[in-house]
Amino acid sequence: MKKRALSLLAITCLLAACGGGNKNSPADPAPVPPKADAAAAQQAVERPVGGEKDAHGCLPSAGQTWSAIRSECVQVFDIADIRLIDPANDTLAVYVILSQDKKKAEVFAADLPEGLILNAGKGGYKSKDGKVRLIKGKGKGNWKIRK
Repeated sequence: MKKRALSLLAITCLLAACGGGNKNSPADPAPVPPKADAAAAQQAVERPVGGEKDAHGCLPSAGQTWSAIRSECVQVFDIADIRLIDPANDTLAVYVILSQDKKKAEVFAADLPEGLILNAGKGGYKSKDGKVRLIKGKGKGNWKIRK
């Protein structure tokens, strides 16, 4: 029993002398992070959060796109007046923003040109060339798109 007590005392003294594996001991100072140079710090301040801006100043990585009807960057999935399942691909959506006077509709779809504006007409909206139509169905919110 005496030998065991001496052994434990010896081990305790050795651990105390070595710092005992205590990570908070002054023998193990915390690593100092490297200092960034002034140019890198300035560049980080000037770079927009979320990536590069497009030609209109929108952040595509944040889901923003330019709306010609609203003349601003928008997240169409948040503000669309009409939301449809894309008839060409049922895993995609078609979003439509209406002008305040409801005489124009801007369509956002993967297979249509950016900023496509449709004009109000009988039964809905249509593009200038008549190839794209947004047709009002029976019932509230029942719209169909023909491309």
